[in-house]
Amino acid sequence: MASVNASAAPDLGTKVKALRSRFWRVLGAMSIVLIGIQFITGVFLLMSYHPGGADGSGAYNSVMSIMYDVRWGWLVRYIHTTGASLLFIIVYIHMFRALWDRTYKKRNGKVWLWGVSLLVLLMGEEFFGYILPYGNMSLWGGMVITNLFGSIPLIGHDLITWIRGGPLVSTPTINRFMAFHVAVIPMALVALIVMHLQNLYALRIEQEASRSAQR
Repeated sequence: MASVNASAAPDLGTKVKALRSRFWRVLGAMSIVLIGIQFITGVFLLMSYHPGGADGSGAYNSVMSIMYDVRWGWLVRYIHTTGASLLFIIVYIHMFRALWDRTYKKRNGKVWLWGVSLLVLLMGEEFFGYILPYGNMSLWGGMVITNLFGSIPLIGHDLITWIRGGPLVSTPTINRFMAFHVAVIPMALVALIVMHLQNLYALRIEQEASRSAQR
């Protein structure tokens, strides 16, 4: 019995490690799935989102129309907003695991670099999307964040005006932020995801080759 238990212990440990590895891989896959859901729901929201009016009221009114007039619009919007929060939770857990295991110190440097770059882009995507409904929180959030650029010496004031498209957060600001939210950052996200996965795949091939060589 003792010999049976001794032989079973390594097998159990191997299975636990395998399950743990699969769990962390699932988190990465879930992140990609959620990004895909964000893309799909975002396209449907874009069909009914019409920013307009000098004061940005068109953006707010179109969001209200999505919520109350468009069939299933409220559901699509809630999936989009809740999915964004869930995406960040999963990404943070995914990156915390990398920090905990110190994988960034090993041969995973490029994988870690692309992962951090993805997080920064996702934060930018979240911010630009947060401004688009143009409610009170969106308006003042946009004012506060863009005002931060005013601390840059010499060019701060001009930079704020250029970012906003005017002295205040208004329709030109929404148009600029929407361009980043629906076109510029999504294209960059796709490119970085491909790079992240390519480096991860190359790393796993290298690890498998080193294990085979050790045997």
